[in-house]
Amino acid sequence: MNLDSFHFLRPGWLLALAALVILFWIAHRDRRSTGAWERVCDAPLLRQLRVDSGIPGSRAPLALFALGWITACIALAGPTWERLPQPAFQAPTQTAVVLNLSDSMRARDVKPSRVERARYELADLLDRVDGAAGLVIYAEEPYAVTPLTDDPDVIAELLPILNPDLMPGRGSRLDRAIDEGRTLLSRAGAQAGRIVVIGDGLGDRPNAALEAAGRVSGDGHHVAVLGIGGDTAGLERLARAGGGPFAQLAADDADVEQLLSRRLEHFGKLEETDVRTDVWRDIGGWLVFVPLLLAPFAFRRGWAAGLVLLGSLAFGSAPASASGFAAPGFAAPGFADWWSRPDQQGARAFEEGKYAEAATLFEDAAWRATAQYRAGDYTGAAE
Repeated sequence: MNLDSFHFLRPGWLLALAALVILFWIAHRDRRSTGAWERVCDAPLLRQLRVDSGIPGSRAPLALFALGWITACIALAGPTWERLPQPAFQAPTQTAVVLNLSDSMRARDVKPSRVERARYELADLLDRVDGAAGLVIYAEEPYAVTPLTDDPDVIAELLPILNPDLMPGRGSRLDRAIDEGRTLLSRAGAQAGRIVVIGDGLGDRPNAALEAAGRVSGDGHHVAVLGIGGDTAGLERLARAGGGPFAQLAADDADVEQLLSRRLEHFGKLEETDVRTDVWRDIGGWLVFVPLLLAPFAFRRGWAAGLVLLGSLAFGSAPASASGFAAPGFAAPGFADWWSRPDQQGARAFEEGKYAEAATLFEDAAWRATAQYRAGDYTGAAE
């Protein structure tokens, strides 16, 4: 046990300890009060008539009630000192960038030039893109510079040498470049991807470029377009045909953020990443045994009301987690459910592979979405 890491996950519940002081004050006042006799009997005579029970255990109910109340408050506050490593998953978004390097990109209507600004924008895009990325450059013919890679630095290292002098031919065939980007996504098995076009127009065959963007949209991907001067209207039509956003060159990062803002409607297969997140282990569940052990005393006369209140505190409002405490030792599922919160019941169903059932049991939105995803309900998981 590492006491340096000890803390409470929900410290607000400790404020409920203040209510115990009020309850003890009320109990002490009632103990000293003689009720209605005070209205009909003089105080000196009443003191002589009072008979104290003198039973040593008469304070036991209050002491046990206090023990249960304090334990319940601590359990609800969630004491913890141990981290549990959890793997992180991501739904990868494959991105194929299509960069125009035809002669029109030498124009200097955008300072310092269209091609240099395009390289700057591509660098910003690589800093923000999630999942794998690949690069296609084109003039008259397209060339896949890199396949889809999880390391965008591979593409970033090539940026300084990307200029129109590299490209043979004098044409501009954006349609072929989009098809090449579509091929990259297909080879990677992308279920949800995008093609980001960075250029200044639709090229030599505008209609063919629009048709190519439509084919990408038909595959379940989309085409996002960043206009670097030139034919802005044509590029906007290209984005509409590809079902993606259009952004005009901006001085800040707003253009790149707009390109990446579109929410994908389909999920690819979840992949485990190298990232590990730490989840604090909630020890409070084990403290629930104390109120449970006190419960049989509720059958003694005068104890029931107090322990009902204590039970409602212990079990009524504690936030649940799928990795929380579940009472062991009960084989019958129906009976075991009496001792488990809905999230704990959902966790059992999830571990048994009953994802659809788990989705109906989970109250925690994140766990419910995970169960829906595993059950194939992608729309429900996204919502």
